[in-house]
Amino acid sequence: MKSAPLPVATFVAQTSSGTGPFVPCRSLFQGEDFQDMVLASTPIDDADWSTLFAYMYRRFGPPHIGGDDYKDLAAGWMITSPDPGLYVMVSPSLSGAAFSLRPYFTNGEAKVDPRVVDAIPSNRVEDLKSAYKATLVDLLRPVCVRDNWINALGEVDEDSPLLESDEEEGDRLYTSERHSSSGNGIPLGLLGGKDWDALVGMLFALGEGDMASGKQAALALLRKDVFAEVQRSSAAVKRLMALVAGADHDLLIKGLGLGGDELEAFEADLKRLGDPSAKKGDLVDQLDAMTVKTAGELLKRLGMSARHLKETVKSLKLSNSVDEAFADLRKVNENQFPDIDFPKDVWIPEADLAAQLKKAFTKKDSPKFCEWVDQTLARPEGLMALRNIVGHLKHEHENAVQNKGAAGDVKRSTANKRRP
Repeated sequence: MKSAPLPVATFVAQTSSGTGPFVPCRSLFQGEDFQDMVLASTPIDDADWSTLFAYMYRRFGPPHIGGDDYKDLAAGWMITSPDPGLYVMVSPSLSGAAFSLRPYFTNGEAKVDPRVVDAIPSNRVEDLKSAYKATLVDLLRPVCVRDNWINALGEVDEDSPLLESDEEEGDRLYTSERHSSSGNGIPLGLLGGKDWDALVGMLFALGEGDMASGKQAALALLRKDVFAEVQRSSAAVKRLMALVAGADHDLLIKGLGLGGDELEAFEADLKRLGDPSAKKGDLVDQLDAMTVKTAGELLKRLGMSARHLKETVKSLKLSNSVDEAFADLRKVNENQFPDIDFPKDVWIPEADLAAQLKKAFTKKDSPKFCEWVDQTLARPEGLMALRNIVGHLKHEHENAVQNKGAAGDVKRSTANKRRP
């Protein structure tokens, strides 16, 4: 194992589109025995294909430069160096580090003759050599996986200089962030196949050479007809979609095509649905099964998450049922709730909870409260609403009894102190 140098503080390798044109330039760095002297002078010369692949995937994301499906482990990564004329292709190979890391030269011209490498002057070669080494050493930058740190050589010890922190700021000096794709799966059937090159080519063309822009343009095209369908949907469907759109909220609102007073009224309804203290029974009553199904299907067709759709509707219906049932309870006997024996556990089955409550109310000659139990159970999410209300009343009753008992203890204690 070579002694470990530290990465260059002013340079952090990035992935490159790799459009080139590039020509191999390892010959610039070879000794008499054709050994890559720059690679041999760094610890990366000892990199194993498996740890190198794991590290590259964690730090740079999925490989983006195509390779030989028969000979190569996977596709590869083209990464930058401090010199705009030198790049390094990383394609982990079972044949060793020299086959896994390959330097390439470019002069930015539309076409580069491979013989241009032989004509590079010695002082320029030295610059390229320095840049090549800096890129190799940069692969020692640790990237975190949960509580562990890894680099191209494997796990990094906690006491390694590579994990040194800035004394003033406290930030790690040499570490790198995990790639933004970490945790994201690649759906089956997306990569490869006869249509893969066509799809990539179309996205590339839509973005005029920029893949990220191409994706956005493709999404806009795919969403156009779906948004037209959303605009024809009911107000309840639109509200529900906007309520659960999350990070896509602004994009969805824009796609609804609302303006002026219509948009203002729409946003007022959304605000009312999100306000726990607001009356919203008229809006919640519109969230029937078909509305929920339609909203979910449209969100999926727009590529937006419908993960919390059913939970959101359930929560809205429960909250509304609790509010309305509480209001009905206050009307039953002018806020005079009978002093009943509450069920010991409000989480018992529905029939048992209803039976125990009705028995307690009947014992106190309060038939209207028995009717209230049935009315509450008939509401959407009625059982949970009943449990919440009874649990709250039971808690309030127990607190009142405890406070009354504590007040009596204080009164008796004071009276005893006054006795001669």
